[in-house]
Amino acid sequence: TFLKRPMPKLLKRGLRPVWPPRHERLNKHMIIVGYGLNGRNMVRASKMARIPYSIVDFNPEIVRKEQRRNEPIFYGDAASEPVLLAAGIRRASVVVVAVPDAASTFGIAATARKLNPAAYIIIRSRTTRDMEQLYKLGVDEVISQDFEPWVEIFSRVLARYLVPRDEIEQMVADIRSDGYGMFRSLSFQPSNVELKDLMTQVEIATFRVLPR
Repeated sequence: TFLKRPMPKLLKRGLRPVWPPRHERLNKHMIIVGYGLNGRNMVRASKMARIPYSIVDFNPEIVRKEQRRNEPIFYGDAASEPVLLAAGIRRASVVVVAVPDAASTFGIAATARKLNPAAYIIIRSRTTRDMEQLYKLGVDEVISQDFEPWVEIFSRVLARYLVPRDEIEQMVADIRSDGYGMFRSLSFQPSNVELKDLMTQVEIATFRVLPR
């Protein structure tokens, strides 16, 4: 009987913690939705690259724990407008969705695109079945778990922030050396799904030129 009752509005909307002013001033940052293993790796990569970020997660225990560590993490369903607004969606440059529930990604993608038409949205998809629908919702890149490793998301996000390629490769090497054996080598070959889009684009690589 309890399970049939409607979810309270407070839980549906999510809670907005009170953050120090420095979190409120986030701009051109990355929003990481989901703080599981993949989300934590994204945070670690962001810190290494000095990219500002905020996190959204639906697990209250994780949120409380990370709040005590002063992480800019927000509790709630990222498909809810108030939750994404609290995380600074209107000022974000990139949104990375790292949640395991395929159904949730559709709502998150639609809400994120509605609130920020200019944000670059990257979503992990467990299968290729969801890719077409996610692209229709306005997602910029769908990383299929069937084909590409998560390290490809790291490289694409960092490249979006114009982090030089040699630095990206060094970050990946550092992650591997710390025991993240789940990552494979960087792949620069586009998947068949993306090839049609890449044909009309020009690829830009960034390199840091050091003085002699």
